[in-house]
Amino acid sequence: MFSTRRVFTRINPAAAPQRVQRVQRVQRVQRVQRDLLLPAIISAALSLAVCGSALAQTVTFTSSNSAWSATTLNNTLVATFSEPLWPVNAVLPGDWTLNGVTYSGHAGVPVPNIYVFANSPLEGNALTANGDEDIDLAFQPPRTAFAFDVSVNPFGPVTVTIFDTAGALIGTSIIEANTNGFFGCISSVPVGRANFRSVNGAQVNSLLDNVRLADVCPANFNCDTAIDFFDYLDFVDAFSSQVPAADFNRDGTIDFFDYLDFVDAFSIGC
Repeated sequence: MFSTRRVFTRINPAAAPQRVQRVQRVQRVQRVQRDLLLPAIISAALSLAVCGSALAQTVTFTSSNSAWSATTLNNTLVATFSEPLWPVNAVLPGDWTLNGVTYSGHAGVPVPNIYVFANSPLEGNALTANGDEDIDLAFQPPRTAFAFDVSVNPFGPVTVTIFDTAGALIGTSIIEANTNGFFGCISSVPVGRANFRSVNGAQVNSLLDNVRLADVCPANFNCDTAIDFFDYLDFVDAFSSQVPAADFNRDGTIDFFDYLDFVDAFSIGC
């Protein structure tokens, strides 16, 4: 088991306040070790043994607003489509940008467009297209979490496809026909663009509204919809395998202070 005894005997609090803070963090980790009753797992993490593979790129889609909100930070409503920017019930070709999100249509008539529909099935105005819906949401800066309310027509699903900053596919989600609810995305890598595509939108609109941006909570290490012990286990696996994701404090080095910082974040939660 890891011992901090020498650390305590060599500390001069007056001369080394940073070391004192680090010792206090070690003490917190020791309490977590005792409370969680996982000395074997923690010892494995601290050994730095390469015993696993790198964590895969992770994306989670959810229909639960509460779960998405509980595992993200800096949750901000950035568009209700009732802002002065938006002409209502008019074809809007080209790019339209508000609060870090650029909306653009790739289908519709008479030209590819987006269309702000008044009195939608959602709350107030909502975004759709005149014709089939094939709408991009580009995020600048890229974000690790976003969400919106959605209304899907009865003909078929809406497909939401997300891409990283280089345009590579991250993941795809299907929202079933006749859905009126919430859609949220949590990603381990920043999302540069999301695409919203409907079936038979020219006959009955599918719509989105109340666009929200957020950041993944640091304690949500596996980017799912819960802060739980699996986040701890996944971090320990990454740390013992020395994969880049284990550089929790982003200082360029994977060391015990990454472990301490993760335990701090995990203890605090979101």
